[in-house]
Amino acid sequence: MHSETTTAEVTGVPSLILPASFVGRTAKLVAGWALLVVIAGGVVTSTRSGDADPHWPTFGGSLFPSMEKMLQDLKLFLEHNHRLLALILGFLTLGLAGVITAGDRRGWVKWLGWLAAVTVAALAVLGGVRVKWPDVSWLPIVHVSVAYVFLGLCITLAVVTGKLWSSAALHSQSGRALETEDAVWLSRGSIICALVIYAQSVLGAVPRHLYVGVIAHVFGAFVVFTVVILVAARVMSRHSKVASLLRPAVLLMGLVLTQFFLGFTTFIVRPNGPKAPGSPLFEIVGSGHQAVGALLIVASVILMVRSLQHRRLAQCAPAARPSISPVSSEGVL
Repeated sequence: MHSETTTAEVTGVPSLILPASFVGRTAKLVAGWALLVVIAGGVVTSTRSGDADPHWPTFGGSLFPSMEKMLQDLKLFLEHNHRLLALILGFLTLGLAGVITAGDRRGWVKWLGWLAAVTVAALAVLGGVRVKWPDVSWLPIVHVSVAYVFLGLCITLAVVTGKLWSSAALHSQSGRALETEDAVWLSRGSIICALVIYAQSVLGAVPRHLYVGVIAHVFGAFVVFTVVILVAARVMSRHSKVASLLRPAVLLMGLVLTQFFLGFTTFIVRPNGPKAPGSPLFEIVGSGHQAVGALLIVASVILMVRSLQHRRLAQCAPAARPSISPVSSEGVL
């Protein structure tokens, strides 16, 4: 009875008010939109568009942005579109919190949903403060740090409300869980991986905004590369048939290799100072570098959350039940 109860807690049973499929689709929509807003923010930074409009929360002093002015000024276009996307994201996140409250019985998922809503509100305030006080050098770093936390929350909600989350628990009940030792190692490794990628993303924001701290960011890149290779290699060698783990691990491997190339190129073509205009090549490569960094956070959070679920399932599994071997199949996962 104890194992059955614990597995139910891991799986979660959606309420009858809203179907689970609707909750999952809504969470995925918000996660995708959050990624889009983060990437748009990176473009604003790379193009030095953050100071294009000193007004907030209005657009150039008006309630709505002027399409004519946006078409005449590229930086204004990028800045206003970032604000519009962020505004829509705020409403979407609030809606997601309500949808989860009505459609999921798991208390911890509801808590995460409302935490995401509070975090996006904090991001809006930080963005406004950044516009009002552009000379406060550390504000953009705080804004970026909170933005990546918010992105991680959205990705987590998309994972735990998706079909694979319930499917993993169902297969565990059928006797197909990972070995406890493997699950524990992988969960710890994936947590470290997500943390070092987050720290590296914040370290990357320092030279992007302040033009200092390049050495720390370069050192962090080698740490991220090492950790990603170790964790991804572990998954590919021991859990290659577990698609829910293999896919984010392979994605991490490909992204970290791409990021090395983009990071080196960005360093070579960067402008001479924090306020100096960058070349079109820098704006493209720098924006791409930041976008891949955001994707690294997405992949690492997916792997971490799924690894934690597999650990929980392995620890809840009856001792007599056969466990999944490193080379066995996991079916639909």
